[in-house]
Parts: sequence; structure tokens; C-alpha cells
Amino acid sequence: MILGSSFVSGGQMVLGVLLAAAGIFVLWLLRGGRQLPIHLSGIGSISAVTQTVLGLALLGVGYHVFVHAAGLTQFRAPLPIAIGVAALAIVGSVAVDAVENRPRPGERDDDPQDPIDRSGR
Repeated sequence: MILGSSFVSGGQMVLGVLLAAAGIFVLWLLRGGRQLPIHLSGIGSISAVTQTVLGLALLGVGYHVFVHAAGLTQFRAPLPIAIGVAALAIVGSVAVDAVENRPRPGERDDDPQDPIDRSGR
């Protein structure tokens, strides 16, 4: 049974490293004020701020998964709380983008990448 638990722990450590590396990669892509061309249907373009929140959330969750797997109790928060906070930050940031991207009354929505016609024509 000890072998099984160390295998799970090792797998969680690898998962933590991969999540943290993905977060670092996203942040590296955003360096110098760049923005990735991410467009969500019904929301519009995703801001650089939301993309930064995504990178930081991946880095934070990766850290907590790794620390939990390593058994370092003095450096960890409850994993469900860490994941929940990261998810809430991402959802909140995407919601702000959705509000900022919606057309104002009287404005035309001529976004060629958005397949939904919101112009009312």
C-alpha cells in the first residue's frame, strides 16, 4: 500500500509542476504588454488582465498541488480552497470582460469573430 500512495503522491507532484509550468508559460507569453488572441463566443475578446489572472491561478494551484503531494504542511492551504479561489478569480475576470465587451445602447456590434448577431437587425 505504501508503494501505491507514493505513486499517487508522485503523480500529484508532477501535476503540480505541470500546472505551475503552464502558468509560467502563459505569463511568459504575456510579457512586454502582449495579449494572446483569445476570443470566447458570447463574451468577446479576453483582456490581458484576465489572461494574467489565468497564468497566476495556474501557478498558484500548481504550487498548492505540489506542496500537498510533498507533505509540506507548513506551506499549504486547504487544496479545495486554493482551487476555488483560483476558479473564482478566473470566472470573475471573464465576467468583467463580458460586461466591458457588451455593446452599449445605440452602438452597433460589428465584431466579425462573434458568430452571434446581437445587432437586432
